[in-house]
Amino acid sequence: MLRFLCFFFLFCWATIFSSGGTLRVMTFNIWLSGASVHNGLQKIAKHIALVNPDIVALQEVEDVYVVGNLTQMLGGTWSGVHRQNHSLPDVAILTRHEIHPHSYTDTSKAVGVRILVDSWYFVNFWSAHLDYLSYGPYAAYNKLVTSITQILAGEHPRSRHGREQNIEEIKNNTKMTAWRRKSAIVPIILAGDFNCPSHLDWTDETK
Repeated sequence: MLRFLCFFFLFCWATIFSSGGTLRVMTFNIWLSGASVHNGLQKIAKHIALVNPDIVALQEVEDVYVVGNLTQMLGGTWSGVHRQNHSLPDVAILTRHEIHPHSYTDTSKAVGVRILVDSWYFVNFWSAHLDYLSYGPYAAYNKLVTSITQILAGEHPRSRHGREQNIEEIKNNTKMTAWRRKSAIVPIILAGDFNCPSHLDWTDETK
């Protein structure tokens, strides 16, 4: 997986190999939908086109017009969906493949759909943007955080729904539960901005 910081937008992508070919997935925190950068939305579309992914998970989608504007800029067969019934969607999914009708589902921090790739196999795909408070990378960087209790206090706070509760909500979503039962047939991909370090950051070597 490659990580780049371009125009203050953080994104990464991964190419997933299978017996039937490849699937390129990209996750992209578009930082206030590009509002703080000159021609920000155009630059977002430009970098998506350069990576040329099959599916994109977006975070920091600031209004209901972002998905339509991006798919129009990308052209071709691109389409998308954002978290519905909210003036601030925050999360969205773009794809150049077909979004399966009636597959939409969401939680407070994520959106999911089923996608038909190359007209012959399905993928269940989620875009998530987990709670940003008690920001995980700061805890990893701060050498005063030395115990699992301190780490979990940030991941599972008592005063609000934190990142652990966000993941539990996704896991217990009705469609996700059904998708998980058949994940050996239709794979599930959860991508996004999780606001927490990798498990590889919490090792004895990084203390």
